[in-house]
Amino acid sequence: MHISAATERLTHTMDRYDIIINGASIAGCAAAILLAEQGNRVALVEARSSSDSYKVLCTHHIHGCGSPVLDRIGVTDELLRAGMVETVPKYWTRWGWISPDNPVKHGLNASYNIRRETLDPIVRKHAAAHPNVDLHLGLKTQSVVFEHGRAKGLVCRKSHGEEVVLQADLIVGADGKHSKIAECLGSPTRIVENGRFSYFAYLSNIERPDDDRTLSWFLDPDVAYLMPNDGDLSVLAVIPEKSKYKDFENDRTAAYLDFVNRLPGAPRVGRENIAGKIIGTVDYPLYYRDAARSGAALIGDAVGANDPLWGIGCAWALLSAQWLADSIGNVASKRTLDGYESIDAALRTYERRRSAGTKMHTHLMQGYASGRRLNLFERILYSAAARDSTEANRFHAFGSRQISASSYLAAPATLRAALGRLS
Repeated sequence: MHISAATERLTHTMDRYDIIINGASIAGCAAAILLAEQGNRVALVEARSSSDSYKVLCTHHIHGCGSPVLDRIGVTDELLRAGMVETVPKYWTRWGWISPDNPVKHGLNASYNIRRETLDPIVRKHAAAHPNVDLHLGLKTQSVVFEHGRAKGLVCRKSHGEEVVLQADLIVGADGKHSKIAECLGSPTRIVENGRFSYFAYLSNIERPDDDRTLSWFLDPDVAYLMPNDGDLSVLAVIPEKSKYKDFENDRTAAYLDFVNRLPGAPRVGRENIAGKIIGTVDYPLYYRDAARSGAALIGDAVGANDPLWGIGCAWALLSAQWLADSIGNVASKRTLDGYESIDAALRTYERRRSAGTKMHTHLMQGYASGRRLNLFERILYSAAARDSTEANRFHAFGSRQISASSYLAAPATLRAALGRLS
């Protein structure tokens, strides 16, 4: 919808908000809570009609870089009571296991595993309970309203067909990699093809090696991981390069079991251990967009959907919500100062923060998403981490995105240990 019709419609809108967030998954709900805490009146719009809905295709892992956001939005204790597992990773490589210490011992944040079936409803409930947040379930966005080229509202439709127009000074797209907001804004999308495919299953009644550690296997070029989760279930994902897909196409269960039962140090898995279906996707390209434009911002997968191999989606969804909220502050106070200039300046700050926090990591992930084998420099680093405890801890700090790529790669100790240990 564009200027003339949009302007008339805004005079007959429902309530006026400071901010409208399209998508009530974890990025949208976290942003709603953080922005509402700053005094903003927030509309949280969700196309699905159930408050218990959740994302099915997800790695279920929250890296330590994002876990403090759970504290900040006030859900950590409830999630732990619901069975969220605090976990320490362990990585298999051909040079041996990389076994970092508990990161909390080294001043880092804990990482967690939790099913989205548990996570999403709890975070959504906390968002809906905030007095400054109105949760609109079953409201599907049709288009963005523009005034003089600036995003100013949403045209939505209820399940029975009634049209609803919402107005705000900031529109936030938290609606996934196929974002309707990004489409309406005309945001250019850069797509990077993924050279691997992935399948995972919930497993019951299996041994959890090393207690509650998350195990990852870098089989070069294939990858797998085993994550203990809430509900006494574990998630075991296999991520082979695409030339192996034919085996899965012929008999998915047999191929999956054959793959997981050849993993070094993994528990034995039979058909009886698979709880439900084997879930996955053959094509999972990576999506990237600019984070902001006049009157609008994108967060979570709407701004960047990375390779699920690294399990970074949940943490960066939470972090993008925090970066946006910390950049924006109180929209109403900015609007009264100088029209929209302060809001747009804050959006540029958000874009810079997000870029600084993700750009180098994203570049490295994109390179590996081709399905290639580890390159020489990666083999050096993995080898060093497998044979040196200090390097194992630094490897985890980098892998959980708690230190930057530049600080990890530039550390003299890391390079000395790596160059002396490659075999």
